[in-house]
Amino acid sequence: MRELKTHMKRELLKLRDLRIVCEEKLCSLPGGFLRADVKKGRNYYYHSVNGTEVYLGRRDLRLVEELKERKLAEETLKVILADEKCLEDALETLKPFAPEDIYKNLPMSYKEEGEGRSGVITDGEAWADAPYVRKSSYDRYEDPSQLTMKGDYVRSKSELNIANMMYMKGIPYRYEEVTELCGETIAPDFAVYRESDGKVLFLEHFGMMYSRKYRDDFAWKVHLYIRAGYMPYRDVFFTFEDLDGNIDTQFIDYLLETYFR
Repeated sequence: MRELKTHMKRELLKLRDLRIVCEEKLCSLPGGFLRADVKKGRNYYYHSVNGTEVYLGRRDLRLVEELKERKLAEETLKVILADEKCLEDALETLKPFAPEDIYKNLPMSYKEEGEGRSGVITDGEAWADAPYVRKSSYDRYEDPSQLTMKGDYVRSKSELNIANMMYMKGIPYRYEEVTELCGETIAPDFAVYRESDGKVLFLEHFGMMYSRKYRDDFAWKVHLYIRAGYMPYRDVFFTFEDLDGNIDTQFIDYLLETYFR
């Protein structure tokens, strides 16, 4: 149902764009309408405007064509408006039947706090703000010292930028939540809530890829995620720094807008 409604919304946007094109076309064309008499197999055209008819001769062929275009645009606009209304009415009346969608509409007494059935999160903000087990052991150079707009501390300026981008976009997240995968304990940099389907995705940021330790850590984590059934750039996403420690904020913005909405 969610996919159907998404498709319908896209079609509705297309119809609205077409409506604007038709309306602009009509504004550029002469008013009135065309009437034709057929005599001996030949059309004789008349231009009707405000109850007055004017005969159009051979010199007025351009006006004839413009009036034909106007009629086509008018009829097209009627169909577009009718289809727009049908889609708008359908979007208002269609009811979700996916379990997680139905679950959202149940009274609070029937819900688990902040979470729906099958691990689907129903309240992203409540999930992000709820207590969770966070990584607590760090190397002496890794203590979180960068204060985010959300009010928590992260370990690097790059992670600070990513966290603040998510915060400004209203995308709920948890930082370095302790997670069990295939018998291993890890703490993904960000567990990120996706509102469109209530799922939690992972975003891992890697700096210092010139370091063999970091490259080995990256390869180990990718292998672990795949073993656990998390596919790269479907369930878990990776960002990197360049050799100067800079991150591509445009790419991160693209990731967030494309996959985390």
